Amino acid sequence: MSREAYLIIDIGTGNARAAVVSPGGELLGIQREDIIYHKDGRYPGALYFDPSVLWEQVCRIVSFALATAGDVCVLAVTSTSQREGIVLADADGNALIGLPNIDHRGREWEDMIADKSRVYQLAGRYPSSLFPAMKVVGIRHRREDIFDRMAWFTSISDWIGYQLSGVAGYEHSQASETLLYDIGGKCWSEELCGLYGISPGLLPSLVDPGSVLGP
Repeated sequence: MSREAYLIIDIGTGNARAAVVSPGGELLGIQREDIIYHKDGRYPGALYFDPSVLWEQVCRIVSFALATAGDVCVLAVTSTSQREGIVLADADGNALIGLPNIDHRGREWEDMIADKSRVYQLAGRYPSSLFPAMKVVGIRHRREDIFDRMAWFTSISDWIGYQLSGVAGYEHSQASETLLYDIGGKCWSEELCGLYGISPGLLPSLVDPGSVLGP
C-alpha cells in the first residue's frame, strides 16, 4: 500500500535538493546536486546560472528521491530557495537567465538611489546589489538582449512552482527581498518600482505561502 508523502524542492546557494517526507516528518528519500554558476564578464562580481540546466538537475534529483522513497503517493509538492535569487522569463514563460543571491551585477549603480532611507522605510531593507531590483538594473544597462525580451521575473522557488504548475506568482516573504515590496502594505510598491525604473508589469501576482498554484 502506498505511503502518503510530500515532495520538497530546495534550491540553496550551493546545491539543489529534493526530499520526500511523510506527513509526520520522516525522511523517506533525498538527493542533491551542486548548482553550476558562470561568471559574467560584463560586470564585476556577476554570476549567473542556466535555468534549463537547473531544471534538468531538479528533475534528476526528484526522480532519485522518489525512487529511494519507494511506493509513495505524493500529496503535494512545495519549493523553497535562496533569498534574493531570481529567474527572468519571456512572455511565453521561457526562462532567459538565472541570477543567484551571490550575483552583484548591480553594484555599479547602487548610488542611483539618493534617499536610501526611504527605500528602507518602505522595503525594510537597506538597498544594495544583493537584492533583485539592482540585479534587474544591471541587466537593463548591459544585457539589453535579455532585458528587452523579459516579460516577468520571480524568485527561484516561485519559478520552480511555475515550472510545475504553469502559474507565475511571487510569494510574499520572497517578494520582501526584492526592494520593490511595501512591507507595511504587503503589496508591490509603485514608488519603489519607480525609483529603480522597473515596470510593475514585470512583477507577478503575490501569493500567500502554502497556496495551491495548480495541479
